[in-house]
Amino acid sequence: MKKTFFLFATIISIIFFCGLQSTIFADDGFVPEVPKFSGCSAKCVSPNTQRRQGQQGRQGQQSTLNIARNSPGASRTQNYELSTTNYQLRIKSKIQKRIIALSPAITEIIYAIGADDDIIAVSDFCNYPPEAKKKQKVGGAINPSYEQILVSKPDLIIYQGLMSKIKKFCKSYKIPACNVQLDNWKTITNSIQQIGNKTGYSKSAIKLRNQMAKKWNKIRDLAVKKKPVPVLVCVGRETGPVASCTTIGKNSFINEALTIAGGSNVCEDVIGAYPTIAAEVIAARQPSIIFELRPGQKINEEQIIKEWEILNKNCRIFILTNDFLMVPGPRITKIAEEFRKKLK
Repeated sequence: MKKTFFLFATIISIIFFCGLQSTIFADDGFVPEVPKFSGCSAKCVSPNTQRRQGQQGRQGQQSTLNIARNSPGASRTQNYELSTTNYQLRIKSKIQKRIIALSPAITEIIYAIGADDDIIAVSDFCNYPPEAKKKQKVGGAINPSYEQILVSKPDLIIYQGLMSKIKKFCKSYKIPACNVQLDNWKTITNSIQQIGNKTGYSKSAIKLRNQMAKKWNKIRDLAVKKKPVPVLVCVGRETGPVASCTTIGKNSFINEALTIAGGSNVCEDVIGAYPTIAAEVIAARQPSIIFELRPGQKINEEQIIKEWEILNKNCRIFILTNDFLMVPGPRITKIAEEFRKKLK
């Protein structure tokens, strides 16, 4: 019998993009560097003004420090609603870059902090926000076009996880590079600040992190009032009756969003960030809810639900198709929101 697979390419991209073999680049006490600009201003600044600016800078750093120390999310100062129109968080810096972003999450972060004018190229899979589709493409994470990268003449390449060939390539051609880890809430928010500092948008990054923290806290506060719901999350499987599926482990950013939303991952103890489990294991874990993630796909929801009901008729089944479900970027709060809607 012919078997087809959905999402396998997506799963491979997630595992690669999320840098699951890499380590967290910053600890809970991460404090961003303040960008230093060369040259002098055309306008003289008085000593009093300098003191006020210094105080404001220290306050901004302290705000970021508090968020990192109290992750997930401590700030309750601003709303966080990410949409194309709300990407206008623009505190323009004097630093201009020719940036290549080599993952969808990195591209999304750059747009979110308002540095999108500095992007000259992105990876083939970068399609959000819609404006990113118009950028020059330089291949994927597995097969980047080195020739196109050189022709683009970047002065900064930002890549995610373990991309040893890109790292070696940048070193050989003396192209400045920035490596970020996007495994969970802490590394995602710290990487936003890291990218902000590298591109000269430090203040925008702080603002975005505060917005995310407020939204994250709100979701958590709503969920903590209720008993956690046992949940299985499927991110990939063969079509037809369920024989096995790829799920999420403890170290996945998807698991963290689920937990914040009030879910209890029935496979949290399984080794690996995205382990594959058999149908017998699924039945034994007895989830109350099953989420099957099919981002960006057109599906036959009724058919998918029937395939799951053969295995388990006693749980609710939801098929989620939002395009951001597997992107470890600023919209991690929206992932938690989608889970929360179904867990009410």
